[in-house]
Amino acid sequence: MRKLIYLGLFAAAASLQAADTAPDWVREISGRSLPVYPAEVRSVTLLDEARASIDVTGRTITQFRQAVRVTKLEGRRDAMASIPYLKGNSKIRDFRAWLVEPNGFVKAYGKDNTVDAAMQASFELYDELRVRFIEARNPEVGSTFAWSAELEETPIVPQVNWSFQGRAPVLLSRYAVTLPSGWTAKGTMFNHAAIAPHVEGSTFTWELRDLPLIKKEPDSPSLHSLAPHLGVIFTPPDGSPNARNLGTWRDVSAWMSTLTDPQAEANEPLTAKVKELIAPAKTDYERLQAIGHYVQNIKYVAIEINLARGGGFQPHLASDVFAKQYGDCKDKANLMRAMLKVAGIDSYLVNIFSGDRDHVRPEWASPYQFNHAIIAVKVGNEISTPSVLPDPSIGRLLFFDPTDESTPVGDLPDDEQGSFALIVAGERGGIVQVPSAPPETNRSDITITAVLSDTGELDATLTERNRGQRAADIRRIYSHEQQADFQKQMESWLTGTAKEVNLTQLETKDAFEKEQFGLDIAFKAPSYAQIMQQRLLVFRPSIVQRWNGFVVQTDPRTTPVALDAECYHKQVRVKLPSSFKVDEMPDAASFTAPFGKYSSTYKLEAGDLLFTEELDISAATIPAERYPEVKTFFEHVAGAEQAPLVLIKN
Repeated sequence: MRKLIYLGLFAAAASLQAADTAPDWVREISGRSLPVYPAEVRSVTLLDEARASIDVTGRTITQFRQAVRVTKLEGRRDAMASIPYLKGNSKIRDFRAWLVEPNGFVKAYGKDNTVDAAMQASFELYDELRVRFIEARNPEVGSTFAWSAELEETPIVPQVNWSFQGRAPVLLSRYAVTLPSGWTAKGTMFNHAAIAPHVEGSTFTWELRDLPLIKKEPDSPSLHSLAPHLGVIFTPPDGSPNARNLGTWRDVSAWMSTLTDPQAEANEPLTAKVKELIAPAKTDYERLQAIGHYVQNIKYVAIEINLARGGGFQPHLASDVFAKQYGDCKDKANLMRAMLKVAGIDSYLVNIFSGDRDHVRPEWASPYQFNHAIIAVKVGNEISTPSVLPDPSIGRLLFFDPTDESTPVGDLPDDEQGSFALIVAGERGGIVQVPSAPPETNRSDITITAVLSDTGELDATLTERNRGQRAADIRRIYSHEQQADFQKQMESWLTGTAKEVNLTQLETKDAFEKEQFGLDIAFKAPSYAQIMQQRLLVFRPSIVQRWNGFVVQTDPRTTPVALDAECYHKQVRVKLPSSFKVDEMPDAASFTAPFGKYSSTYKLEAGDLLFTEELDISAATIPAERYPEVKTFFEHVAGAEQAPLVLIKN
């Protein structure tokens, strides 16, 4: 579940057959004119429609129709039809497509042009989730690509999530469903004002029109957190034997517990391993650390089978995962739960979304909102870390991600902090917001000592000590790179401020359980200071740039800004050449915003320049209308960091 799913595009070998006819709806829609759009619009969705019919057993038949107009060369890739489906549970019928060129010529696509492929994910051995698609290759700008299909399936739970839009503008998007007698449908809108369905008999219809382009902008939330989409829960009459009713988060927790609880049992080999791991430990926290570190080193491999019967939510037996030494996120979390049970420590599986802290919305109780599984461990009052949350029904819970091998017990990955997550604990379970660590726990401290020669050469040593997620970030890079490649990355970072850098020393210091990762670097920059008029030396006292610089956008902002917590403190001491003195010193800086603060200072001391800077940012998602204050703040930061100091010859 953890790795993001993507489509693998394969070339269709069959040739196209030209046709001079297309369905009336395709002919009609291809003749429509478009409104005026911004220049960056590459395609426009003319129609995106799904009409579903559900019977009393939950079996669903959905008819799809979509039409896209290609408006720029870059939009040709959008002329593609795709239908994900579940092998053994779904049937796709009458899947056809048409390309109507600007001159009216029609190309028809059918069975011979259809490609069927696995929905591939990294480290996946087997997956029943597949996709069938038709692709129009290199269509002419101005062409309309349209397609239709029918999908029959029986969903695992009686819910659906309909997205009204990708990034492209949309003229009309519609979802309609016809229910059995006595059933009800409740829709929840996201990223858009609530809309009431049009109800005619037992058919419910939601639609949106004239949706604008969603621009791709730096430091923006994911598309899912921006595009309007609809979550619908279908509820059968009370006492109905044929359909599962998941109307609340407690319902979802209780159902998922029936899938997960039986899988967390230990056998004799697993029990023996736990006893071996925890033998040196003196406290529950040390036992937790030992087990957590062991599970982190279990290889990540996804094996998604029996999806139609809940396999996508059910982990494999903990004893099997232990024996094979691989599994996906839910397998690893479930294994850790079984091991903790042997150690006498209670824990619970947790479903969460990895990659976007704003993805999960608590107002829609659905297991479909998650793509990842972690664990919540019951701990006593003696354990205090930023990842602990008091739960009124269960007690104090420490959240931990055993799939992220770079983040130790006591911390959580950045993109999970502050997320809404589901604790799977039977009737006691429910949705909670996991803790967010304060900025100071994710801190970088940099100390630089350097000597500047009268020719502009800089000879420097740099000590960097990182904690929390800043340590995890560097550790992640280091663990996934060869030594030579890691050195190249460090050189690339240093050359962000100097024209040329020669690394003379690079050492790493990893204190994993203490959530720390350090770097000791020595380097020379032959032309760091610029010589001007044969009597001036100009250089930037900040020496190195931050790892995560903010990209300031000059054109108007249309989407929110997602900021991660950051705490960056730097101290620089530069020995100045004795034949020069300071001519121009930058002013000290100090400014604040609701989401952060910055300060810098300069001081001369016995021929040395002392420079300090501190930047503290809180995790926040800031609306687009407040972007000017974000822009102003980071422009001030950039100005202070790039401020030059001028030396003049004595």
